[in-house]
Amino acid sequence: MQVPPGDGDAAVLAGLLPVWAGIHPASTEAEAIDRIRVLEGLKSACAAAQARETAALRELRWAEDAPRGVPVRERGRQPTDRMVAGASPGSRHLPGFFRVGISARRLERTLTAA
Repeated sequence: MQVPPGDGDAAVLAGLLPVWAGIHPASTEAEAIDRIRVLEGLKSACAAAQARETAALRELRWAEDAPRGVPVRERGRQPTDRMVAGASPGSRHLPGFFRVGISARRLERTLTAA
C-alpha cells in the first residue's frame, strides 16, 4: 500500500514512534514469534522508506546544485545543515549514506522490500 505524499508525513511518522515504543512484551511464545515476524517486516519497511527518502533528497540536492554551477562530481553530495542538525543519535550514519550517492535504481531490492 502506497501512502500519498503530503506535508504532514514526517509528523505522522513521528506520531507512530511512541506507539511502537510502548508495546508491552508478548505473554506467550506464539505471540512473541508473531510479533517478532511483524517487527522484522516493519524494520525492512523502514529501511526501504529511508532509502527512498535518501535517494529523493540526493535528487533534490542535485537539482539545486546544478543551476548554482556546482561541479558535476560534487552535486548532491553535501547534506543540508537541517538534515545533519536534525539527525537522531541512531541516524548518525545517514550523512555518510547520503554522500555515497544512493540511487533508487541501485536499491531496487531494498525499495521493494515493503
